[in-house]
Parts: sequence; C-alpha cells; structure tokens
Amino acid sequence: MKSKLFFYFFCLILSLCSQLCSMELVVWNRYLGADLSGTDAFISTFYCTDSAYSSFSISSGRYDGDLFTIDSPNRTLQSAGILSEGDYTIELVASNGSSSYKRTVQLTVGPAKVCPQIATSASHTILLTRDGDVYTAGNGNNGQLGNGSLSNPNDTFTQILSPSVSLDSGDYFCRAHAGALSSCLVTRNGKAYFAGAIDTVKQTVFTLVEGAVDSKRVVQAVGGQRNQYFLCDDGTIYSRGSSADGALGDGNFAPSTSSLILIESSAPDASSGPLVGKLTIQINAAENGCLLLNSDSTLYGWGGNRDGLLGLGDTRTYNRPNQVTSGDLSGKLVNQIVSGVFTSLLYTSDGTILGSGANSEKQLALGDTTNRTTFNASSNSLFTTHPPAYIACSHEVAMMLSTTGSVIGWGNNTHSVTGGADPSVLTILDKTVTSVASGNKCALYLANDGTVIARGESGEGVTGYTSNTSSFQEVFSSMGAHQNLVNNHLEGASHVVMTQATHFSISWSSYEIDAAHLQPRL
Repeated sequence: MKSKLFFYFFCLILSLCSQLCSMELVVWNRYLGADLSGTDAFISTFYCTDSAYSSFSISSGRYDGDLFTIDSPNRTLQSAGILSEGDYTIELVASNGSSSYKRTVQLTVGPAKVCPQIATSASHTILLTRDGDVYTAGNGNNGQLGNGSLSNPNDTFTQILSPSVSLDSGDYFCRAHAGALSSCLVTRNGKAYFAGAIDTVKQTVFTLVEGAVDSKRVVQAVGGQRNQYFLCDDGTIYSRGSSADGALGDGNFAPSTSSLILIESSAPDASSGPLVGKLTIQINAAENGCLLLNSDSTLYGWGGNRDGLLGLGDTRTYNRPNQVTSGDLSGKLVNQIVSGVFTSLLYTSDGTILGSGANSEKQLALGDTTNRTTFNASSNSLFTTHPPAYIACSHEVAMMLSTTGSVIGWGNNTHSVTGGADPSVLTILDKTVTSVASGNKCALYLANDGTVIARGESGEGVTGYTSNTSSFQEVFSSMGAHQNLVNNHLEGASHVVMTQATHFSISWSSYEIDAAHLQPRL
C-alpha cells in the first residue's frame, strides 16, 4: 500500500514538474530604440503561455525600477524616458496571484547613432544618411521633394536638408516616410517635418508640424495621397488633410482640414470609441486608407478600401477605425504592417506573411492573381527557409529582407525587378543588403557599405537613375557605412544591445522572443 501511495505521489510530482517546465513567459519585442524614431524607449509585449497568468510586474537589478513602466492591460513594458548609456538588468514577472514566473533580460544602451534609411513611394524617394542629411529624387509636382519648387521630375538625388537646419542643438533627423504625394521626417526629439500635399495645399519645403503635437513626442509620421498621420509616444494619433473616403478617421467624410485632428478614442483618457484601452505602436498609410497596429497585436483600418486593402472583408470605405478580425490573423502576433497603393502586407512573429487587397501581379504572394478582402497567409516555402525581418511594398512590387540576410522579391517583374511574379531570391551585386524599398515597378536597396542600388522602372526619376534598367545600378554612395543589422539577430544570449536612437543590434535567448525586424518600420 505504501509503495502504491509513493508511486502515485511520485507521478503527481512528475506531473507538476512537467506543467512547470512547459510554462513559459513569452517576451515579444515590439520596438527597440529605432522603432520609436529616436525617443529611446524600449517597448515589449509579453505573455505567459499559461492563460491563468494575467498580471505582470517588473524589477531592475541595477537601476531603479521606476525607469521602466508596465501597462498590464496592454501587456507592454516601456522606458520612462531616455535611457542613459549603460547596462540594465530587467526582470519580468508574470503572476496569477498565487504563484509567479520570471525571466531576466540584460539591456545595454550605447551611443546614439543614425541608421541610414530609404523611403520610396510610387513616384519619389527620400534618402536619410548616417550623418542625418536628407536627399530626394523623383516627381515633385506637389512639393514632396522639399526643394522649394513644384519641380519637374528630378532623376538624381539632391541634398535638401542637413541635420543642423532649423533643429535644436543635438537634434537630428532619424526617420523618413514617402507617401503618395508627401514626405514626412521625424527627429530624435520627436519633432515632425512635412513637405507635399495637404488636401489642396502644396507645401514645397520641409516645415515643422505645429499645433496639437507641440507638447508631444511624435514617434511616427506617415503620408497618404493628400493626408498625413502622426503617432505620438502616448499612443495618440492625429490626422489632417483630405477627408476623401473618410481618411481622417474622425467619423466624418467631410470637411477636409489642414489642422491636426485627434482620433478621439486614441487619447489615453478616452472613455468610448474603437481604440479605448489600446496602445497604438505602428501606423501605415495607403493612398486614402490607413492601418494601425496596437501593442496587443490588434489591427485596425479606416479610409479608402479599394480592392480590400484594409482587410476588413469588403471594399467599402470606413470613416473611423474598425478592427480587422477576419482572414488568417487569428492567434497571430503581428510584427510589421506595410501598405502600397491598393495592397497591404504584414508579417507575424512566427514568420508568416499575409496580404490583402490588389493582387493582379501576384503581389500578395498567394500563387494566384485574385484580389483578397481579408488577410490571407502565404504558404510559399521561401518564407520558411528565409524568415522575414522587414517587408516593403508599393503598388505591384513587394520586397523582403530576411533574417538570413537574403533579399526576396515578388510581384510585377517589369525590368526584372522582382526576379519573377512568385517569390524569388535576389543577389544584389554581391552586396550585404541592410534595407529594402519598393516603388512602382522598381526597387532600391541599401548596402552596409553605404551605397544605394536600384533596379526597375525609373519613371519620374524615383530610382535616382536616368533611365529604366533591368540590371542593378549604384545610384548613391554616401549613405554611410554601417553594420549588417539583420545578421545580428541571434539566439542564446538573453541580451539586448541598442543605441539611443535609430541604430541597434539585438540578441535574445531562445525563450520565444521575436525581434527580427532590425530596421526602422517605415
């Protein structure tokens, strides 16, 4: 009898140990310095695989825990300001009231640096160099080149701004976005600058965005066709410009405005509306539509919805944010969202690429040319062997940078730009590519030696090359040498290395961390 009792007790202990061993605290990185456009905040979303664990706390081994704050409903961790250079020990604790589960992460903050960037629309391109200088090329008929004129197409990159132009001491440009008819820049101190179309107004030089965001830090600024969106570090979202298709997201289809409009439910003290209780961490604009991603991985869209690019299950317009719930998104943790003219792509923490909208050139990577009105998952095997780190799409061309360092292209293959309508691995002049951008039937690549390479249709000068080309051409050489960020995605070290602005490397232990995207999300 005693032996049986001992056996049952032994089995019970084994069962409990098994449950404890299978329990896991999943830390899912969202932003790490660069992705907050120089605000130097560290945001992670974290989960425990045991659903009973619903509350979280934090302690810091070296620094006062007040440096970091936790938003339990949104399950996010954020630094309480600019982190000084040094080493931080962060202990994440998940609790269900009676027991807890812990993980420790080491964080090292290094000197501030600028990560070179390429931002491309269907008709123009912005280059942001390692020195913080801004160059533009392409069509400027709405002032989007920021060169002071409504210029004819410019097929060479011309310097427009240096980091010292009208900026506070120590501030510099660290993020760029090219919209359909607009250009947006964000500085390390959270100031936004704009050139291009605001409804019917054409702004020909980069001008500071003033008004409701004066007392806030803008972390992302993106432009659509004739409107812009500004995401602040407190999660509030402002829009302005054309109200066509409900693009302002304020619940109206009119009037248009050049003033900033708060999307009410994004305010931290909002009591009603679709975004109440949400923390928005990423926005992306299409022609007249907008998608936003929250820290809990919920996705919302509004505005123009041609071909179903918002993934809401139809093609009608929406004048306020609506949650995207249909399609293959269930159970997925979204890392990045991008929108072309009428196409949207995203990738998730498990490496899945999903697409919605126009698909006439197979730009959704679904193996056919049928449009989709919900986000459908690609089953292409290349995305398994080459997991996504960053994706870009504009109109009919999609590009992906992999965690393996490879470049994958798909969609419209005019001038051999994608290597084929279905996903194909591209070799870019034997260069180590650290960022990709796609335009209308063209693509640009940033190499770690500071060069920019282009291939495809140069209509309106968007590639900075004088003509269309089916071969790779170096079009700019002064971006500044930088390390290969993607290859710094390592496992097994339980350690993070980041800089104070937009250049960082990262390595996490193998306990289910996803932080593969090592480029600024544009």
